[in-house]
Amino acid sequence: MLIALISFGTLLASASGCARHTTEDETKVAQIQVDSKPTANMRLRAGITHTQFSADTYNQPASVAAGRELISGRPLFQNQHIMGWGALNPQPAPGIYDWASLDARMELIRQTSGTPVITLCCAPDWMKGGVAGQTDWSNLDVAPSPDHYGEFAAMAGEIARRYPDVKYFQVWHGLKGFFDKQRGRWNYEGYTDLYNLVYRQLKSVNPEIQVGGPYVIMDSWSESSKMTKPSKVRGSWGVVDQRALDVISYWLKKKEGADFITLDMSLPNKDGIWPVDAFQASEKMSALAQWVMRRTNLPLWAARWNPFPPSAKEWSQARQSAVLSSAFLQMALANVEVELLWEPQGKGSSCTGCLWTDTRLSGGGQPTLAYAAVDGLAENFPPDMPLMNAETSSQSVTAVSSPTMTAVINQAERPQEIEVDGLRYRLTPYEVRMLPRG
Repeated sequence: MLIALISFGTLLASASGCARHTTEDETKVAQIQVDSKPTANMRLRAGITHTQFSADTYNQPASVAAGRELISGRPLFQNQHIMGWGALNPQPAPGIYDWASLDARMELIRQTSGTPVITLCCAPDWMKGGVAGQTDWSNLDVAPSPDHYGEFAAMAGEIARRYPDVKYFQVWHGLKGFFDKQRGRWNYEGYTDLYNLVYRQLKSVNPEIQVGGPYVIMDSWSESSKMTKPSKVRGSWGVVDQRALDVISYWLKKKEGADFITLDMSLPNKDGIWPVDAFQASEKMSALAQWVMRRTNLPLWAARWNPFPPSAKEWSQARQSAVLSSAFLQMALANVEVELLWEPQGKGSSCTGCLWTDTRLSGGGQPTLAYAAVDGLAENFPPDMPLMNAETSSQSVTAVSSPTMTAVINQAERPQEIEVDGLRYRLTPYEVRMLPRG
């Protein structure tokens, strides 16, 4: 798996032990000096969220087999929603269940040796004012009404009983349907009421189940003047919306219990304006994690994250892989414990940051450089791996080291020469490379 070792070992390597940058001179060889003692241990664990299209059995058989083989070799957290994103309505009417599509996705996760995660979203129509027995997918984003919170929690309990191997549950998704337009803020009171009922129900099924929330979208804007309520969490990448932080503050205070805190840490600003480059944008995740961890000791999950601007669909795989690696760097540095990469399968010929190509097509299920990154992370930087910091003399080269490997990322669109442990290497544009030590 040479590609994997080169691409994502670096990614996560950089992720956990950030390089310190000094002055840059493009005419000089970039010097990388590795610390002699570990400064931290790896905590970040890699994962994915299956969406509408994945390596499902009804796609091209050979492509499905190839895609499944890719994700079977490494331990990945694999997340599936209960309704939408590849699953049909699990309870179309009170007391009537339809598990077929969710069963199929859970079987996909089991067959590929994944650690299963279920996101408890979204709600059947009859729980939100619709007609029992019918599903209007245009209302997927509507939250259950308060008088049906109990029924939603009861359904969550049935799901936990049906899939006893699932030990991780995220409650709801992005606070869909919980924005209060009259007050101009999130209805965090209503969400927390729902969360507490679900938490209580899941723990009654199995106290060992791990439950997390509030899965709020960490909205940001390029500048505070464009915002209704700007926060103090800001940087060259933009400004976080205070209303998202208010959700976290309220939930932390009023939740009945929690085993982890999970957030949507996507990077694009709401106004569509990005910083100078996508590498800089990934610093948002570090800033958010620092804010959260000053307020709770709960393990932090990146439930959904997207490090790419819209223009990334035109980028080379090498550039996408380097940006993905930088985002992992920020999460690992910030002690994020689980990341769930959104939409791991490509769509047709489109594949921005996906792990494998479209299994609906003949010849699909093939690995990308992003896959190589995830695979390399699992092999070379598993949890608890000691990490050494690495100082670099180039602002566009990042590096980190373990006792056995040094990982480097060329963040520039030009080739660069580096020197590590007395040996010289030439990096191609946006290359991520893994260098054995000693």
